[in-house]
Formats: sequence, C-alpha cells, structure tokens
Amino acid sequence: MTTPRLPTVDDLSKDLLCDILPSKDGKNTNILILLHGLGDTKEGFTQLAKNLSLPQTASLILQAPTPIPALITGSDTPSFHWARDLEFNSTTGELDFDADLTPSITLLTSIIEVLTTKCNYPPRNIFLFGFGQGGMLALSTLAQAPSLNEELGGAISIGGRLPASFAPGSRAKGGGKVRTPVLVAGGNRKTEVTRTALDKIKSTFSEVEYVKWEREGDGMMRGREEVLPLMRFWGRRLRMGVPEG
Repeated sequence: MTTPRLPTVDDLSKDLLCDILPSKDGKNTNILILLHGLGDTKEGFTQLAKNLSLPQTASLILQAPTPIPALITGSDTPSFHWARDLEFNSTTGELDFDADLTPSITLLTSIIEVLTTKCNYPPRNIFLFGFGQGGMLALSTLAQAPSLNEELGGAISIGGRLPASFAPGSRAKGGGKVRTPVLVAGGNRKTEVTRTALDKIKSTFSEVEYVKWEREGDGMMRGREEVLPLMRFWGRRLRMGVPEG
C-alpha cells in the first residue's frame, strides 16, 4: 500500500489560498480539511488545527475564494465567503446563508480528488470540518458531488446544514444515502440546525450524530464538554498507521 504524502501548493489550484500543516507526530496517515464560516478567513482555522493536533493527521486549511467588500462588512478586516455571489436575505437584510455554493463544491471535490490521486490518500483517511457556511459546503459536497461515491473518514459541521434548495431525493446516480458518517452540532435555540434541517441531513446520510449544545446560537465549540463529542467521533474514525519497531 502506497504511503500518503502531504500535499503541496503545487498540487492544488494556483488561485487557492490555503495553509498546509503536517501532523505534529510526523505521521500524515489522515488529512483534515478545514472550512471556515461566512465572513471569516483561514487564519483562525489554522490555529484551530494546531490546537486540535489530531494524531497522525495533517491539516489542509482552505480560504474561501470570494472576498466580501468592506462596504458591506463595515470593516477593513478581510472576510470571505464560499458562495458564487453575495446574496441577501429579504427578511433580515443580512448575507444569505443559502447562496449558491456550486463553484466551491467543484473546488472542494477537485481537492479531494488531488488528495486521492496525487497524494495517495485513501478516501477513508480524508476528513472534513466546517463551520457555518463551511459546514454547509462540506455537507453539500458529500451530498451533491457525483464523483464522491466512496466513503470518506467523516465530516463535522458546526452550525451548518444542507441548503434549503437541496432535496434528498435529488442525489445523482448511485442513489441511496451518503455513506460518509457526519456529526452535526449546534445550539439549542436560534440555530441553523433545526429539527427540519436535521431530518433532511438524516434523510441524506446513512450515519448521523447530532450534538445539541445547551446554549443559544451556533458559535464554535467552547470548553471540554462541547469538544469531547468531536474528539470521540475522530477517535472512532481516524486511521492509525502500523507502529514502528
């Protein structure tokens, strides 16, 4: 069996901004792709990957391709999003969570294909982690990309659901439910992970774990109690190489 190798920027699209972190233990058996939320940048997720320091797991942290103008954010701080165009919610006037993710789905699919074909990662050793719109991108890519029929290691979505426009019965050829296990987490109120959203995810994926945080909103995990279910998920799914000696 060919040993996976860490991707380089030369393997990826020249237009892609990303950070690539080797595993701290020197064994890049698995790889975790991190996808930031609407209005974020990759920097915070690069730090998150360092903090997680998953065993035998490299990290590939992507930055969304499309900047949000300072005129909209009201700040000079850079911010990016994963959608084709900026769309606004007619009710709230805020940026629409359900904008078209098709170009980013194509991008993420191509990255996964590079990891499997050029870098020798088995699909089962590839993991996705997304927050907000990044979580929606992770779930949407697994559900909608025709070429991703093989089971990946797993996907975690924090406060991200499937798009409102997606219907579970609309999956491309191959049919059936997506085999990649997913963990979806969110708050107990004012959350994107509503009962309806969760039902749609369960209708699309064969193995779904739901973690409800006892707080308002879908912010990133806080403290040991919220991190522990994620670590257990990774603990069950990460592949460990044969010990040396």
